[in-house]
Amino acid sequence: MKTSSRILAFDLHANDAVVASYLDGKQSQYSFPNDRNTACRVQATIQTMLHATNLSIAAFDVFAYHCGPGRFSGLRLAAGLVHAMAFVGGQR
Repeated sequence: MKTSSRILAFDLHANDAVVASYLDGKQSQYSFPNDRNTACRVQATIQTMLHATNLSIAAFDVFAYHCGPGRFSGLRLAAGLVHAMAFVGGQR
């Protein structure tokens, strides 16, 4: 039975955007300004996290995002990103 989860989480609702991971008891997070370049920065941040951990998106069990209240564009981006990654990978 699996006792730990690998979680990739997004919080894009405020002035600072955060991409965080929880991997086998260790948490790491990256933050950056939430502005018109957020979509590009999220992608680059995910690639940085994957490279640092030697994992792929498929290795994560759960994707999470802050669903509001907050900036509509950030919430929409986070929701779309998480739902797309989960759908493609078959995760929650």
